[in-house]
Amino acid sequence: PFTSGPAYFGALISFFFLMSFWLIDSRIKWSLSAAIVLTMLLSLGKNFSILNEPIFNYFPLYSKFRAPSSILGITNVFYCLMGALALSSVFSPTENKEKIRKALKFSVIGMGGFLLFFAFIGPSMFDFSGKGDAQLANMGFDLNTVLSDRKEALRNDALRSLLIMALGAGLVWAFIQQKLNKAIVLAALGAIMIGDLWTVGRRYIDSSSFENK
Repeated sequence: PFTSGPAYFGALISFFFLMSFWLIDSRIKWSLSAAIVLTMLLSLGKNFSILNEPIFNYFPLYSKFRAPSSILGITNVFYCLMGALALSSVFSPTENKEKIRKALKFSVIGMGGFLLFFAFIGPSMFDFSGKGDAQLANMGFDLNTVLSDRKEALRNDALRSLLIMALGAGLVWAFIQQKLNKAIVLAALGAIMIGDLWTVGRRYIDSSSFENK
């Protein structure tokens, strides 16, 4: 109820995570996927008490964590590892190019459709009210404006993620078509990932957070 801000893994990293289901060895894929699901369930804390209460009460030192959601830092490691393995397959000289094209196509369709849904249908489908809205109203905020801003934030971030995905997919396509070399593609992908994570991170901790009092 009091955790501030999401654990953001990155739009392009999510795209390569999705590609990994077509590109990496099944044993590794399902082991890492199981670890991701388990740690996400653990991060829910009392919201998934059937699993978390026994672990909290009986697993040594687990109750010493500040918040259950902190385990998402471990989820992120597994998530990024799957994306990195997918990217490694893309650049592997022995990997079947048709397999990469298939993974690229299905990932673009899957993630693109998901993001388009949230951009154009999501704002009219979901309830954007929050538990703290009464407090906001007491502080003088117009709740209609607040709800409208939340809908616009969903739409804008979905479109932003769609653009990032399209840039990443375009770079991978250019590489497998031998239009760009590995060094250029890696540098461009790295810049996009860093820019994505940096700009979202600054929404929560910006330069004013480090000013001398």
